[in-house]
Amino acid sequence: MNRLASWLFGCAILCTLAPRGAAQTIRMEGNPWPPYLADAGAKDRGFMIDVAEAAFRTAGCTLALQVVPWSRALQDTEEGKADAVVGIYASQAKEKGLLLPSEEIGVSVNKLFVKAGSTWVYSGIPSLGGMILGTIADYDYGDLTPYVAEQVARKTGKVDEMHGNDALQANLNKLLLDRVTVIVEDAIVVDFATRELGMVGKVKAAGSVEPRNRVYIAFSPKNPKSASYAKALSDGIARLRRSGELKAILDRYGVADWKK
Repeated sequence: MNRLASWLFGCAILCTLAPRGAAQTIRMEGNPWPPYLADAGAKDRGFMIDVAEAAFRTAGCTLALQVVPWSRALQDTEEGKADAVVGIYASQAKEKGLLLPSEEIGVSVNKLFVKAGSTWVYSGIPSLGGMILGTIADYDYGDLTPYVAEQVARKTGKVDEMHGNDALQANLNKLLLDRVTVIVEDAIVVDFATRELGMVGKVKAAGSVEPRNRVYIAFSPKNPKSASYAKALSDGIARLRRSGELKAILDRYGVADWKK
């Protein structure tokens, strides 16, 4: 899908943040991370996008989403080429100087995954000594992040880092082909992906990585309207929770409200 078509993957909503009669667009970027965020052209866009659309409904803008590799989404938002990045942990947003709303749109738990027949269990970073770990470039892996960064920098071969919009599928395929021996990823993302890719029963969780991570749409420090966008999003999410509309959106994806 070309750049123009990717930008057209999005939704239009009203925006009282703009002067009456003046259309305004919030440009969002993120990489495929279903069910949080789907790839361009998917039937369901991901629950973070559906929640954002509903949350901004009474606030009002044109909301445009471009699906790109994660490294690019981060850089574009830092530089102001995009107004917001979708699906970022609080820790990484703060590191990049991005503006966070007061309301998250999910809680992520990273787990280690191995082939179904493996007996290996994660018991801390030393247990990765004999493993080849599959990761995605510039992802925040909590307590594993320093280890991943060190292995990549030293080119030890103990971390196999993927890029691009198909990085998760590539990591799962490499795991099944024994090109890596363990991957790290959000638990509900792997559950969704294995069902979509016909891999149910072929991989299993082998331990969790701390901490649990609040997931956000974070806004660019280069846009003077970012604080207004963040407040509108937070107010909208709170409204959706009170009305029951948030639960209805999450139910469509089989995801529970993280605050319940």
